[in-house]
Amino acid sequence: MLPAHMKMNEYEKYQMETMSKYGISTLRIYGYFAAQAGGNENLSFLRRDMYNEQFKERGSNMSDVKDAIDFLKGMRIMDDMMYWRHTIKEDKMIRRLF
Repeated sequence: MLPAHMKMNEYEKYQMETMSKYGISTLRIYGYFAAQAGGNENLSFLRRDMYNEQFKERGSNMSDVKDAIDFLKGMRIMDDMMYWRHTIKEDKMIRRLF
């Protein structure tokens, strides 16, 4: 398969994320998937794809939201008249910021 056509499906991403939460290394997770598929050549993705997915999950949405909220909290400390409220959607993005 060409690298451009190799992708993890949603269930594989979910399994990888769950295993990572319990402290299993990416290399071992990849080994698990390879053993289940009967070898590396039978997987629909590369180990690099797993690392890329983990990188996307770590730094994607929540860091910007967290930075914005931390900034507003800092402004509140400096100015007692500062007022703000926010809501966050299911995909961890700011929905409303007042």
